[in-house]
Amino acid sequence: MTIDMQATSSPETLNSTLTRISRKRKPACNPHKLAILYKFVNFHVVNGIREVSLRSMARSYAQKSKIPPMRVASKTLILQSAFSSVATDPDLVMLAVTINLNPKHNNKGDNKSNRSYFRDSIRKAIAHLFDGHPIYFSFVLETAITNKKERRPHFHGFIAVPSSIYTKDIESEIEEALEQSPISNRYVKRYKNKTVKVTSSCRKKESAKCQITFPVNQGWFEYSMKVFDDNTLFFVSKELRTRSKKHYNHVRNCLS
Repeated sequence: MTIDMQATSSPETLNSTLTRISRKRKPACNPHKLAILYKFVNFHVVNGIREVSLRSMARSYAQKSKIPPMRVASKTLILQSAFSSVATDPDLVMLAVTINLNPKHNNKGDNKSNRSYFRDSIRKAIAHLFDGHPIYFSFVLETAITNKKERRPHFHGFIAVPSSIYTKDIESEIEEALEQSPISNRYVKRYKNKTVKVTSSCRKKESAKCQITFPVNQGWFEYSMKVFDDNTLFFVSKELRTRSKKHYNHVRNCLS
């Protein structure tokens, strides 16, 4: 009895196949996602740089200052990773958010054990608007001192809304939901400060007569972090924490 054996692939074909497989396994290093390495580079600047130049700059930066494992990374780098992981996603709309606190919470920001309280209160307030989609948000506490020496603690941060459910109305709906939440429902408005402000665009004052509107980008992240140090209260949603970790490791592996 004769058994016909199928001809084996030639070495050239095998090598070509292995090359394709290895290329598939290698992470796709999108240079625009390497913005995490710059700490303070505006996205509108990054997007204006050719990809090859950006990749070269990123690698050069990485050689000078090694990216540590996330478990020992600085809090600033962790928050930058969280922001970059959503800000570079075209399927998400970034909203800049400021929340003034209910006066009874004026001292809660001094205690980091209250982190979960603020995080869970925000999630509970806006969850019904997301229709089951992941809720990505991050906030940093800032305490302003008024002319009358009064404390005005407030959060600066962002919420990323899926473009599939985004409408201009959702901004006012998020504002209303957060205004009614326990963390801000008794805030007494002062001057021009709203209880909650949500917007998909920011304004930069170039002069008294001219204001330039631009999307919520790295500039807003920098503004939110302007008083940040190791003692500052901050928090991110659980979904964003998971996404940020993947993003951080992806960028680190790209440059290893």
